[in-house]
This record gives sequence, C-alpha cells and structure tokens, in this order.
Amino acid sequence: CRSDLLLLDEPTNHLDLDAIIWLEEWLRHYQGTLLLISHDRDFLDAITNATLYIHNQQATLYTGNYSACERQRAEHLSQQQAAYLNQQQTIAHIQSFINKFGAKATKARQAQSRIKALERMQTIAPAYADSPFKFNFRPPEHLPNPLLHLDKVSVGYSDQIILKHINLVIESVARIGVLGPNGAGKSTLIQLLAGKIPAQTGHITPALHLKTAYFAQHQLEQLRLDQNPLWHLQQQAPRDSEQNLRNYLGSFGFSGERILEPVQPFSGGEKSRLVLALLIYDRPNLILLDEPTNHLDLATRFALSQALQSYTGAVILVSHDRHLLRVCVDQLLLVYNGT
Repeated sequence: CRSDLLLLDEPTNHLDLDAIIWLEEWLRHYQGTLLLISHDRDFLDAITNATLYIHNQQATLYTGNYSACERQRAEHLSQQQAAYLNQQQTIAHIQSFINKFGAKATKARQAQSRIKALERMQTIAPAYADSPFKFNFRPPEHLPNPLLHLDKVSVGYSDQIILKHINLVIESVARIGVLGPNGAGKSTLIQLLAGKIPAQTGHITPALHLKTAYFAQHQLEQLRLDQNPLWHLQQQAPRDSEQNLRNYLGSFGFSGERILEPVQPFSGGEKSRLVLALLIYDRPNLILLDEPTNHLDLATRFALSQALQSYTGAVILVSHDRHLLRVCVDQLLLVYNGT
C-alpha cells in the first residue's frame, strides 16, 4: 500500500549518479509527505519546498528549497547583525545618561526609568556565520607538466581486467571529474593513478617531482583511534614546530582542546577532515579524491569546494555530488564498460 509519510536519512550516500537522478525523479512525484535529511544540495533543491534548519539546539523552518533557505538565512543574519548593532548603540546611550545623571536628585526619576528600560530589554545576540573554518590547500613546491602519462594501460585484480587500453595525460592544471556507474572501475582508476595498484599492461610515466595525495573512505580506518589530531600530524612532520602544526590543524576545524582529544569519538566528517589535513600537509601537486564528501556536512563541503577552486595543482575527483563537480572540475571522464 502507498505510504502517507516517507522518512529518508541520507538516501544518496551510496548511490551512483544514475540512481540519484532516478530517485530524484521518483520523489518529485511522491504524493505523500516527505521528510528528508541530506547533504546533497542539488538533490535537496530538486525535491524540497521547505527546509528545517537545525542550529544551536534550535529548529527554524524556511519556505523553499535549500538554496532559498541559504538566501533567507543570509538576509536574516544581516538583519540580526544590524539590529544587534543598533541595540548596542541604544544601550550605550542609556547607560551614558544613567552614569551622568543617576546621582542627581533632579534627574533621579528619569535615571531609574532608564535602568528599568535596560532591565526589560531583550538582548539581541550578534550574528555569526556557521562555518568557523576554511580549508587551506598550500601550493605545491613543484608543478611539472605533464604530471602523469598513461599509454595503453590495463588494470585489474589477479587475472580479471577491470579497465583496459587507458590513454590519459594528466596536465598540471587538470581538473577532472570521474563519472560512471557503481562497479565500473572509478575507484580502481584512482588507485592506479595513486600507485596503490600496478598496471597489468602498458606504460605509466610519472613526472620527476610527482607528489600525490590520495583520499578514499577506507583511509579513515587507518587513523589511530586512541591518539589525537596533533599526534597524527606530528608523526608525519616531526621536525615542524608544535605551534605551526596547531595553526595548520586549526584551519581544518581542530583547535583548543579538540586538537588533543582522541579520534575515537569523532564523527565521520571530523575523521574525513583530519585525513584530508594529513594528506594535504606535504603539499602534493596531484590530489586524487574518491568520494570525499560522504561524511561531510554542507558547511564543510562548501569549505572543501573553495579550497579545491583555489588550489594550484591538479585535481581528479570521483564524486556523485553534482554541485561539487560543477564548481571544481572543467573536464569529465566517463568510466564505463571497461574503458
């Protein structure tokens, strides 16, 4: 029987792009009430007509999809900040009168009236942007061109060929998005480029100063759960000063006591941020990302997209996040049917 209420919690996390588009179309025609949790902004924009935004233990309902919610929140924050500044001026003016005339008998009644007005006043909080950090991908030390050349390469596992006859030149300014259905070999291609698996046939020619950073979800499992973010980075950069390491981790959202807390209770998004920070610290000239946004909230996805846009090396990105692909890549590579 048809349902009247459908509850979906991150339904797109493990879907390929074709499946996401199919689900999107199906949900558009769903006749019941839909309550959807997602960090895929394009998916939200296509389906929703109201947005419940939860922040600081408060829930605010906005009319419209996620993009409309962003515009309304920006306007609300702007109005809140203007009201806060106006109130602070009023408070300062009243307090000045109290300080000046509070001791004078002729003005005592007026001063008391103003004191009571201050006590009745409902304080307006200053407005703050949600994202307290932004990623900072430092520029590569070397940027040879091309970075990598694949000539008639085939790759697979044991005697099973997954991809064959790959011809690919990765230039220093490459911004490539990798698309294809689940199981087509996208992750295999990224592992090949990262040097994690060998080519079975053909030739791979890396540049002399090629330095890659490879991110995949399984790397979260390689973190030492009993250790903290600072310890992880110190293992990688033992000669760098603790203050420099702290400053760097702070740009990835790890600061104060958080930088010394064990990784075990961290959320998936926090662990992803830590792995990204560790990978980028060595200033690679080729960043390989395999579904980097799976555990990231919208604010962190925005920070990642900003970092990738300003990064001066090459980027190859496997993702089903259409917004991230749209703003971060200028070429698309389709992996399908073994090629």
